[in-house]
Amino acid sequence: MAEPVKFYVESMGEIINDSNDNFSPVVSADGKTIAYMSSMKFYDAIMVSHLAKNEWTQPVNITPELQSDGDHYVSFLSSDGTLMLLSKDDNINSDIWISKYNGERWEAARKLKKEINTKYWEAHGFITEDGSDMIFSSARPGSFGGLDLYISKMKADGEWGQPLNMGPEVNTPFNDDRPFLINKGTTLFFASQGHYNMGGYDIFRSELQSNGLWSKPQNLGY
Repeated sequence: MAEPVKFYVESMGEIINDSNDNFSPVVSADGKTIAYMSSMKFYDAIMVSHLAKNEWTQPVNITPELQSDGDHYVSFLSSDGTLMLLSKDDNINSDIWISKYNGERWEAARKLKKEINTKYWEAHGFITEDGSDMIFSSARPGSFGGLDLYISKMKADGEWGQPLNMGPEVNTPFNDDRPFLINKGTTLFFASQGHYNMGGYDIFRSELQSNGLWSKPQNLGY
């Protein structure tokens, strides 16, 4: 706290921000698509906007295209903005869903298979740029406590393989959640209630080392 991190905040403007609560944004790696949640009168909508001539387009509510009842929450956009992961939370269980953009509209969201989703809580998911790995949080048995981070690899048949726990270097007895795995799967950002923590969820960074283990997560600072 004696050495706060310097950073700058800039509003995204009135095109994205309106009188509703706007939250949980994700941006494609090419910087050209943003998806986020907006609290409508009766449900939380998923909004999508594109960057054109350095301006964001008028956001479109894609909730009807996803055939969602307003209980899906966006967690990931692919690098080109055409693949989306969502979580569906009914206050008892949470599962990870997927949707693809077919060039004209977003396809109806579908739940990922049993390798990813269990009867326990599965939440935020993220797929690496090359599509080879999915990292997600889960409270399934075998965790170190609460939500743990798991990695699943894409198999030759196009299905996700059995997930592997990321181990005690990353996971703690507390909740570890909201993973982002970038730089060809070698740099991990995530939120955790554990590690060297200032309270609640802090944001951490870890690097994949040559021995296959993850470096000690570093708190991003005050």
